[in-house]
Amino acid sequence: IDENGRTIWPKGEDTLHARWVTVRHVRLDEREIDVDIAHHQGGLISDWASLDGDDQKVGVMGPASDEGLDFTKNVVLAADATGLPALARLIESVEGRVKGHLFAASPSQEILESYLPKSEMNVVAIDPDKFTEEVAERLRSCTNQPVEYGWFAGEFSAAQAVRTVFKQTFGLDKHTQISMAYWRRGLPGHESRAL
Repeated sequence: IDENGRTIWPKGEDTLHARWVTVRHVRLDEREIDVDIAHHQGGLISDWASLDGDDQKVGVMGPASDEGLDFTKNVVLAADATGLPALARLIESVEGRVKGHLFAASPSQEILESYLPKSEMNVVAIDPDKFTEEVAERLRSCTNQPVEYGWFAGEFSAAQAVRTVFKQTFGLDKHTQISMAYWRRGLPGHESRAL
């Protein structure tokens, strides 16, 4: 830790692989947390998680900002598999009071609905192989009533396209929308950044 409290990350051979994850559940008494990880071949975290990691050390920092969802009328939420844990936690934060549309990458509607918390949302599964290319257009279809809040987490190019929909189609500003890139196609070491 440097003088102003910032973390000094090791460089060179000691460089650490840092990733943002969403803690789904905390069990203080057992000193345990649950983290859901989307498994896909070539994913730095998912490949590590599939190993027998009992003897490996993992450092945890945080939490970072988690303001929850204040808008409970008409929202539009979307995520690919990497953003699903954060999306589920967002829905949990309002305990079923939020209404609107939810689009997520999933092999089936049944699998998606079994993973997500119960809500009043209109939940739509999108084929994971088509999600990045289709999600922005699917969101544009939600114009039958004013959208109060938009949230997205997924691949970089999809996050850019969705951000445009949030701003231009729905008229949302930086206080009423967030579109986060959790990964970038072709760059396995990409760190997530809010757009």
